[in-house]
Amino acid sequence: MDTEQNKTVTRRFLEEVWNQRRLELIDELLTPDSVLHVMGEHKVGRETARATLRDIWLASFPDLRITVDDQLAEGDEVCDRCVVSGTHTGAPYLGIEAAGKPFQLTTTTISRIENGQIAETWQDLDFFSFVRQLGVAMQRAQPAEVA
Repeated sequence: MDTEQNKTVTRRFLEEVWNQRRLELIDELLTPDSVLHVMGEHKVGRETARATLRDIWLASFPDLRITVDDQLAEGDEVCDRCVVSGTHTGAPYLGIEAAGKPFQLTTTTISRIENGQIAETWQDLDFFSFVRQLGVAMQRAQPAEVA
């Protein structure tokens, strides 16, 4: 596939799966053993992707929306810079009870495309800013004293 076709795959995943909630398209757009690298974790497979989207993100942020601001591609990789926004009105998120607070954050995602499907994704987001917007106070670690 050429870079434009690869860009279409990731844009469809963001627009149709995330924004339109068409979770059935995960089978079409992700390889069976696709890997998501995010915040030091590796999540594998279509069912894990579907459950993460449905049971965590959409359950916690029913109005979640992704807007693609920039998209670059080279070879079999596509980079999407997006704005993710929503309001925490649903289920608890990582133990944080819903307080109706909105959030907005920028994410950068690099996806590797294999035969027209997303095979691997690396995602970078400002988690500290995200949870702060949800109302969680986080303290910075203090450097150890030097003797």
